[in-house]
Amino acid sequence: MSSGDIEPDDAAQTLTIKIHRMVNPAHDKAIASLLEELTRLAFCHPESGARMIYKLV
Repeated sequence: MSSGDIEPDDAAQTLTIKIHRMVNPAHDKAIASLLEELTRLAFCHPESGARMIYKLV
Protein backbone atom coordinates (compact mmCIF):
# COMPACT_ATOMS: atom_id res chain seq x y z
CA MET A 1 0.00 0.00 0.00
CA SER A 2 1.21 3.51 -0.75
CA SER A 3 0.08 6.95 0.28
CA GLY A 4 -0.59 9.89 -2.00
CA ASP A 5 -1.57 13.51 -2.37
CA ILE A 6 -4.22 15.31 -4.40
CA GLU A 7 -3.44 18.75 -5.82
CA PRO A 8 -6.21 20.71 -7.53
CA ASP A 9 -5.31 23.47 -10.01
CA ASP A 10 -8.41 25.54 -10.66
CA ALA A 11 -6.72 27.73 -13.27
CA ALA A 12 -5.63 24.74 -15.36
CA GLN A 13 -8.78 22.73 -14.56
CA THR A 14 -6.67 19.74 -13.45
CA LEU A 15 -6.54 17.46 -10.45
CA THR A 16 -3.10 15.89 -9.95
CA ILE A 17 -3.04 12.65 -8.00
CA LYS A 18 0.48 11.95 -6.70
CA ILE A 19 1.14 8.39 -5.57
CA HIS A 20 4.20 8.00 -3.35
CA ARG A 21 6.85 5.50 -4.40
CA MET A 22 6.73 2.02 -2.96
CA VAL A 23 9.41 -0.04 -1.22
CA ASN A 24 9.98 -2.39 -4.15
CA PRO A 25 11.24 -0.89 -7.47
CA ALA A 26 9.33 -3.57 -9.39
CA HIS A 27 6.11 -2.29 -7.85
CA ASP A 28 7.05 1.28 -8.82
CA LYS A 29 7.55 0.17 -12.41
CA ALA A 30 4.16 -1.55 -12.53
CA ILE A 31 2.25 1.33 -10.94
CA ALA A 32 4.05 3.93 -13.08
CA SER A 33 2.82 2.15 -16.20
CA LEU A 34 -0.74 2.12 -14.89
CA LEU A 35 -0.61 5.80 -13.92
CA GLU A 36 0.70 6.76 -17.38
CA GLU A 37 -2.19 4.92 -18.99
CA LEU A 38 -4.76 6.52 -16.69
CA THR A 39 -3.38 9.98 -17.49
CA ARG A 40 -3.39 9.20 -21.22
CA LEU A 41 -7.06 8.24 -21.06
CA ALA A 42 -7.80 11.78 -19.78
CA PHE A 43 -10.46 10.97 -17.21
CA CYS A 44 -12.28 13.93 -15.69
CA HIS A 45 -13.44 14.24 -12.10
CA PRO A 46 -17.21 13.56 -12.08
CA GLU A 47 -18.12 16.61 -9.99
CA SER A 48 -15.63 19.29 -10.99
CA GLY A 49 -14.88 18.22 -14.56
CA ALA A 50 -11.15 18.71 -13.88
CA ARG A 51 -8.84 16.53 -15.96
CA MET A 52 -7.11 13.99 -13.74
CA ILE A 53 -3.33 13.62 -13.94
CA TYR A 54 -1.59 10.74 -12.20
CA LYS A 55 2.07 10.81 -11.10
CA LEU A 56 4.44 8.61 -9.17
CA VAL A 57 6.51 10.77 -6.80
